[in-house]
Amino acid sequence: MSNVCLHRLRPHWRPQQVIEHLGQLSLAMNVLPLTPAVVLEALRGVHYHHMSYYDAQMWAMARLHQVPYLLTEDMACGAMIDGVKIVDPFNLQPPLEPTET
Repeated sequence: MSNVCLHRLRPHWRPQQVIEHLGQLSLAMNVLPLTPAVVLEALRGVHYHHMSYYDAQMWAMARLHQVPYLLTEDMACGAMIDGVKIVDPFNLQPPLEPTET
């Protein structure tokens, strides 16, 4: 998220604003730790599911922490990947039956 704020929202957001915003978000929700197990699972996602590394890292975090849905606009909406359903939060149409990959 910090990468998006620093690069896509520039020049509207400065680093200090990003620090403050992410600090507030981290108090409002559970932030899961990036561990070696998540990195290894992400690499498995890259290899077997042909994901980019950063998409695979989000997927791996969800999978290992048994989070059933991954909200992202960067992956195939409606896909079910090893028990994690990909949901585009900006897609107003409900996805068809999930496809397991």
